[in-house]
Amino acid sequence: MSFLKNIRAWQRHFVLMLLILIVAGCASAPRPTSRVEFPEPKAMAPMINFWTHVYSRWDTDVVAFHDNRYLEVVYELSPIRQGDRMTWDTISELIQDDLLVIEEAMLNPRPLTSNQERIKKMLLKAGGPEALIGASERLRGQRGLKSEFRRGLERSQAYIPYFKKVFRQAGLPEEIAYLPHVESSFNKGARSKVGASGMWQFMPSTARSFMPMRANVLDSRFDPRHSAQGAAKLMAYNHNIVNYWPLTITAYNSGVGHGIRAKERYGNDMGKIVFNYSEGAFQFASRNFYAEFLAAMKIAKEPDKYFPGFRYTFMASNIEGIQLVTPMKLNDLSKEVGVPSSLLIELNPAWLRNIETNRAEIPSNYDIWLPKGTMKRLDYHGFYRPSRIQP
Repeated sequence: MSFLKNIRAWQRHFVLMLLILIVAGCASAPRPTSRVEFPEPKAMAPMINFWTHVYSRWDTDVVAFHDNRYLEVVYELSPIRQGDRMTWDTISELIQDDLLVIEEAMLNPRPLTSNQERIKKMLLKAGGPEALIGASERLRGQRGLKSEFRRGLERSQAYIPYFKKVFRQAGLPEEIAYLPHVESSFNKGARSKVGASGMWQFMPSTARSFMPMRANVLDSRFDPRHSAQGAAKLMAYNHNIVNYWPLTITAYNSGVGHGIRAKERYGNDMGKIVFNYSEGAFQFASRNFYAEFLAAMKIAKEPDKYFPGFRYTFMASNIEGIQLVTPMKLNDLSKEVGVPSSLLIELNPAWLRNIETNRAEIPSNYDIWLPKGTMKRLDYHGFYRPSRIQP
């Protein structure tokens, strides 16, 4: 009997030890977590809210006069026609006068008008007494973009599926596909005053490092799909350096050098960076770039919430891609694929004068867009291979 008792005791001890090991193993095993690629710092909530209003509530005939640091402080929403600089300047001067009176009253107390009291309360709520200092210098006007954003949503339908594939293939978050809402409203012919061009708004010097560029031959900035590939390479490059998605996105605007310095000073705290880092060209546009992206992404993911009745209609692509094994002139390519040169030029907006006039060859290992079904009817002669990522 004592022997059986010992056996049972040993069995109970064994089972207990096994349970302990199982529990311990479960506790130490890594648990699946949902990684937040694009965090929304609490300090940035007013910025994100502001840009959400710019993109989805205020139309192009409305100008929001606001504080450029405390974006929740919107002094006035004024109807101003495009090009009416006189009205814009007049309203700016009136608001600046009120702001100067409020600041002067801190040193020399005096009665304030009801409007000045309203402005003072907004500033105090946003940033405390220090927000009153220099407020007149922080006044800024922002025209609404509601109609333009809606048009961007419509234009984006032809590109979003391909862009998402590009970023997924690069091991990057597919949500970066929404960034052209901020850069160009998905306008493939967009040009900025400082020289950035195309849907992804690349400067020439940056473009030469991340996509095919050759004077009078190729400018890949004007091909949305080629420039999306370039954007993926640039994002991967930036992220490899700063390793923090809010700064990776911001570096697309400011350059990765600012991302490095901002991270050295404030770490991975985008709330502190946007309020405290200010150096060189890292000013209003760069400080707000990530907030603009978050606002645009939020709207683009649920467009019907902000534009009632809007539904995406993603049509099957009407083009397909090939890459030449060896370079070829346009006339020769046209004969090989049985597609008129004029249509090939229309489908490939990166081609410049020397390709269009057969002075230069179309390079190999470069995506060329053809009408859908072209490859299926071709007698394969070995002059091309299908593009790795198809539209």
